[in-house]
Amino acid sequence: MDNKKTNQTMIVDTKQGKIRGTVASGVAVFKGVPYAKPPIGNLRFTPPQKMEPWDDVKDCLEFGSSATQMETILVNTKPSEDCLYLNIWAPEKSEGKKYPVFFWIHGGGYFNGCGTMNYYDGTEFVNKDVILVTINYRLGAMGFLALETLMKQYGTTGNWGTLDQIAALTWVKENIAAFGGDPEQITIGGESAGSFSVTNLVMSPKAKGLFKRAVMQSGNLLSNKVSMPYTQANLEASIEASRKFAEKFGADDSPEGLEKLRQCDAYQLWETGFFSSDVTVSAPLAFWPTLDGAVLPKNPEEALKQGEYNKAEYLMGFNQNEGMVFLSETSTPEGAEWFIDQVFKEKAQEVKDYYKNQGLEGLALIPDLVTYSYFKAGTIKMMQELANQGNTVYGYQFDFMPDGNYPMKELGAHHAVDILYTFDTIPASGLTEGEYDGFVAEQMHTMWCNFIANGNPNKGFSLPDSTPWDKFEADRKMMYYFNQKMESAPLKDEEKISYFQQLLYK
Repeated sequence: MDNKKTNQTMIVDTKQGKIRGTVASGVAVFKGVPYAKPPIGNLRFTPPQKMEPWDDVKDCLEFGSSATQMETILVNTKPSEDCLYLNIWAPEKSEGKKYPVFFWIHGGGYFNGCGTMNYYDGTEFVNKDVILVTINYRLGAMGFLALETLMKQYGTTGNWGTLDQIAALTWVKENIAAFGGDPEQITIGGESAGSFSVTNLVMSPKAKGLFKRAVMQSGNLLSNKVSMPYTQANLEASIEASRKFAEKFGADDSPEGLEKLRQCDAYQLWETGFFSSDVTVSAPLAFWPTLDGAVLPKNPEEALKQGEYNKAEYLMGFNQNEGMVFLSETSTPEGAEWFIDQVFKEKAQEVKDYYKNQGLEGLALIPDLVTYSYFKAGTIKMMQELANQGNTVYGYQFDFMPDGNYPMKELGAHHAVDILYTFDTIPASGLTEGEYDGFVAEQMHTMWCNFIANGNPNKGFSLPDSTPWDKFEADRKMMYYFNQKMESAPLKDEEKISYFQQLLYK
């Protein structure tokens, strides 16, 4: 790393210009690094544009803004349409070594979130010789509006946030060597919408050659039928939904209508494109990535079967109680009926009867239904197809129930709780570790670091528990179960997963 260090700061020379970060305890942190021009004014609803070079040293000492959203859930940042920033945690001294890189995409339903939360702190990754990069990208309507007018102008539509992710990944590929990173050893990873995003990058020819490995935690593009029941990410349906959205602002699908939308208040655009994590709440104008034929050329099911994706080494999985957080205080039995009807259509009654035979009806069946249809069915299907084609695949299930002072531990291994363990940031998040929290976090975090560095979670740093993680193979569907006792075992609920796969896929 060719750097100058003065007064606990460090200067690195990127292709756009010099940036200054902070140094503490051997970890250099660069916050709010711009990877593209601010997507404001006439750049709203356009592909991200490269930053112009700068002459002076740019201070990257504070996190940049997150994408436009409500401020209540954000930490270390403020929302703004000017949001295309990334953050880097790297060793202070590389001493000639090239470090593997973990490129992390935050979740939040493509509607909320940022890359600056305390549980995304990269210190523990650096302590295990991994450089961490987190990013912000456009969300909601600003990130995923899909109009035909935009397609005619740019050859793509409905994927501005996806293109942001690709732009950030390209920036890392071109610049990370200056931070001691190995541009040939980049692993992309994410959770929830971040995991969906990783699947998008696996499927996108525009991300070809930008990464070597991929980590997908609780989310998969094959689940569009459940996560986006209105459009299922289809181009025509997404354009139609975007046109209805534009009408809310007195605009149509034309250059004049687009100009009007570019003059609208960003927060109002975001708010109108409402997405709810409560699956029983109707959200017909919510925005997700679109199968536009360009960034995402074809249906991911077909692309997988035909081998039309970016080859890599894969680690992916889910949590045992994913669906526990997909209800809210306003959930109703009528909303549950609507969700099942919308997703399963002519097979909806069969699904209701399936659960009725298990003693579950109405709202009571939603957590289990979401766990299996939204997460397990699509993830296992993708793992099966990848393994069938000879790819290296490691699969996991996070079973652990937090035993410290985690405020939602009564929900069990619910959606997103695994992030604290992936990053080993329970204390950094202001929480107290219980008897097993630290052990599970050390095991999971170390296995992730080993995979990022070697493509094998068993190889590299020693583990608290020596139980090996067996590959998921076409004829031997092994999964790694994270709990107080680690276990590598055949997929435990294959029959139930297969049932939902038969309902959802060809």
